[in-house]
Amino acid sequence: MIKGQALRPNFLTESLVKPEVENESLIQDEEKHLYALSKHAGWKVLNDFIESELRTLEDANSTAISSGMSFEQLGYNSVVMDQVKKIVNRIRMRVQDAVEAIEKTDENK
Repeated sequence: MIKGQALRPNFLTESLVKPEVENESLIQDEEKHLYALSKHAGWKVLNDFIESELRTLEDANSTAISSGMSFEQLGYNSVVMDQVKKIVNRIRMRVQDAVEAIEKTDENK
């Protein structure tokens, strides 16, 4: 020990390192499963359906405008629709991110 240097307990660093390693393995497994899902024909069907539903959602606001809905209600609908689209797109991006991570890992091997 060097004079004037504080002691550092190693239980803090050990407890912080171990969960990250376990979590990293879990993330890799999750990415592998999402990658497999992305290569399945069902993912394409689901993704096309999601795209169709998002277009329908956008059309709903146009229909509401033409039917004379109040500005307050239109604003509320717009906010809700925007949030729904963000959630759905985050789900889709989660799969896409896993695909990119796995393919990048495969390229580096």
